[in-house]
Amino acid sequence: MSRHRVLSWVFIGLLIASAPSLASADIIANFTGGNGTASVDQYQGTAGSGWSTAWKAIVGGTFTATNTVVSANPLNSSGNYLSVSLTNNANLQWAPYACWSAFRQYENNGNVSLTSDHVLQFDYRVDSLPTGWGTSQQDRIEIFDNSYNTLGGDQPWLDETSSWFATALGTVTANTSLSGKWLFGDFDGSDTTWNWNTKIVNSGIAVEANKVYSFTISLHPTTDTYDVAVTDGTNSFSATDLGFRNDAGPTGKLNWAMRLSDTGDTGAFSLDSVNISTIPEPASLTILVTAVLGLICYAWRKRR
Repeated sequence: MSRHRVLSWVFIGLLIASAPSLASADIIANFTGGNGTASVDQYQGTAGSGWSTAWKAIVGGTFTATNTVVSANPLNSSGNYLSVSLTNNANLQWAPYACWSAFRQYENNGNVSLTSDHVLQFDYRVDSLPTGWGTSQQDRIEIFDNSYNTLGGDQPWLDETSSWFATALGTVTANTSLSGKWLFGDFDGSDTTWNWNTKIVNSGIAVEANKVYSFTISLHPTTDTYDVAVTDGTNSFSATDLGFRNDAGPTGKLNWAMRLSDTGDTGAFSLDSVNISTIPEPASLTILVTAVLGLICYAWRKRR
């Protein structure tokens, strides 16, 4: 066998060796199947393909809710998405608000592992800000992972059991500079006590109706940290090494929630392009790059 042929097989072998670490069985929710319970990528859908549950509404209080897959006015250029419209009919008995969450839980799937680095991406739009936005601190948008179990399985609001979270409030009385902006938690995992001045990171990006926000949440369970990036197409923000609020780590219980402070208040949001994937290991990337560069060099020398 010629030396060139041996080299080509070596490079191919390197590609094959790196493939298992680079292969990613992504967990997705694009709502391509529309409404129904026959397949995974529907609303409410079924469990499978990395999802341990179907979609479900988690409710605290009493709501009139329209939650359905539509295609008019898409978040991206075209395609289906989940549209949610809410009216607060009655607050929780023990709190000055009601809360509704679109919930789904993911699990270990392929190279995606809850105990290893992985990435959550999604597109989100506020179609209608909560009625009391700007006047009540209880009007909130909350996107988070948590481990709490009540109300038939889970709860629809952010609390000390959450690992990572993104949130926005119409007004923050303790720190008005945070009002109306996308905010992220930065805790140390062992002290879950809330502090608006020291444990909240301000993206500076305003939350506005009818604007699409693309989020990337990179989770690092072994260090109880996460990285974030958010953009509205014009303004962008990123931060690294933010601390989990709870060091139990991500549970895969995803919530896209909205709080409404008063009876009769309304709000609406849309969700699309949910994707959970693994982060390739540096060693695997090095092997792949080396193999590709080797093949390019070999092809160039052969043509000479």
